Amino acid sequence: MKQVSAIVLAAGKGTRMKSDKPKVLLDLCGHSILWWTLNLLKKIDFGNIKVVVLYKKALLKKEIKKFGIKVDIIDQKESLGTAHAVKVALQNISRDKKHILVLFGDDSGLYRQNTIKNFLKDHIKKGKKMSILAMETDVARPIGGLLRNKYGNVVGIATQEQLIESGKRKIEIVCGAFCFNHKWLEKKLPLIPKTKSSGEYPLPGLIKLAADENNYPNVYHLRDSTEWNSLNTPREYRETIFKKKSTLVK
Repeated sequence: MKQVSAIVLAAGKGTRMKSDKPKVLLDLCGHSILWWTLNLLKKIDFGNIKVVVLYKKALLKKEIKKFGIKVDIIDQKESLGTAHAVKVALQNISRDKKHILVLFGDDSGLYRQNTIKNFLKDHIKKGKKMSILAMETDVARPIGGLLRNKYGNVVGIATQEQLIESGKRKIEIVCGAFCFNHKWLEKKLPLIPKTKSSGEYPLPGLIKLAADENNYPNVYHLRDSTEWNSLNTPREYRETIFKKKSTLVK
């Protein structure tokens, strides 16, 4: 872990959750989602954890202080997307950290230690510039899935409609966890184009940039689907609670 720094993205509002709380502070079996994520990283023995905040940052800082977990809180002053949040955090990370783990804070409360450890080991062993944690499913969801070329290389993100039209039986959903080579990430973040719909810079935009230079991303698949759930609606929140209860029993 000495070569790795972790960035947890906790800046989002979670408007569709019908709650004034930031999504990462929603209760998940007795603790906030963010607590589960940071406690996981603490157990893995990360000595360098950055948490990016924006929406209700004073409340987030107060809650994080209660956790008693050593982290550096980074202010994202503008809502410019996940890639911008990572860029802001990266400015506060020493280049001695050769690898960067990025977790989306709202849907990372279900992971187990070995999953993240093995994800990092796989990334480092294969020497890739970018690795993606993904889950296979047979149902196309609104968040889309990985797009592969005819040679099986990952080249981008496909929409739900594209996945349905393709008739693919196995769909690879991006689980909001990435590993990067630090130097490569630093060079490529400024090259991500804005989305036309939101005007933000999405972190998955790095997939195409990697593919364009034949640095096709590595994909590490979750073996247990109870370790991840999309968290964008009240229904998905209930599903996440159910999955968390399942992981706690095991």
